[in-house]
Amino acid sequence: SLTKTKEKSAEIEDALVKSAEASVKLDQQREVYRPFATAGAKLFFLVKHLQNVCHMYQFSLASFLSLFKEALSAESKARNTEERLSLLIADMEVRVLYFVGRALFKGDRPMFALHLVRGMHGEHFQPKEWEVFTGELVASVSDAIPKGYPSWAPSERKDAFRLLTEQLPHLVSALELENAGKWQRFASSLEAERDLPSLRGVSLFQRVLIVQAFRPDRLQSAIMQFCIELLRIESLSPPPISLPTLFSEVSAAISLLLISSPGADASKELQEYAAKTVGAGNYEELAMGGGQQDTALHLLRQAAQNGSWLCLQNLHLVVAWLPKLEKEIAALNPHPDFRLILTTEAHNQFTSILLQTSLKATFESPPGIKKNLQRT
Repeated sequence: SLTKTKEKSAEIEDALVKSAEASVKLDQQREVYRPFATAGAKLFFLVKHLQNVCHMYQFSLASFLSLFKEALSAESKARNTEERLSLLIADMEVRVLYFVGRALFKGDRPMFALHLVRGMHGEHFQPKEWEVFTGELVASVSDAIPKGYPSWAPSERKDAFRLLTEQLPHLVSALELENAGKWQRFASSLEAERDLPSLRGVSLFQRVLIVQAFRPDRLQSAIMQFCIELLRIESLSPPPISLPTLFSEVSAAISLLLISSPGADASKELQEYAAKTVGAGNYEELAMGGGQQDTALHLLRQAAQNGSWLCLQNLHLVVAWLPKLEKEIAALNPHPDFRLILTTEAHNQFTSILLQTSLKATFESPPGIKKNLQRT
């Protein structure tokens, strides 16, 4: 009996050892992806900072995790784990840029791209450069033309040049600014950010600082070009937003929230798409305001039960009522075909839960008369 007990004990020990070895191997394999997880966490908190710019720019951890899983599940041509990690991080950056970008107003997309680049690629910014760019460092006050000021530069840019010479003298000395022939094309170009002369040892962000100092009229384009080159993409704008694409990502449990600019109205396009997809009889819309709250709740329950589509418009007019709408949505047991579409303009008191749990996209009038006519 004692011998059998010892044998059994030995078997258990062997099993535990094998289990421990397997666990160690699993932990080792899991730790390989730690850099990707770290990069993902950094990206999430960069996105989190956006609500300091606009209250409407709020995103849930759940939506971010779904992006993370999509990146992991995507096919990869990497030859080894190190290369796969590098490709995963780059892919995740672009996915976040475009996913978040479609929920931002167009004017804020370059800002977000630069925010993302600085947060994820800090090695491209040398000491004092970001502070010079953002105005945290300023030049000494003087009316005199600074020493070495180039003859081809406009006189009103002398303070910007003084700031560079005082804070980044090594950059100024490398530019050969006294060579007017070398810089003449840059000074008069309609696309100055593309016509910078050949500059040895000057980084991508330093080129942005040069444009900011001498051609601030082209600064936004320079920022966009810098982000595009560093992220290795063709455009900062997400792929054109279409209703079929958006509706492929929403469900009975996930609402679609369209954030519009003043004067932009998505109702016509929503009506046409709903008529093609589920039929006009299965689509209802209600403009909020003027005591329509009880009607909205009745339509919401009815649509959830029948599996039809409901659009509640202009929620920015009833922000005090939105917590009640949230509770009603949370209590629903909707039909799988049910879809809820919400439209609003930006509002600082818009409820955070709806912002985070909905799939967001901005809807703006395109810039210029020509594009507005084409859209019409």
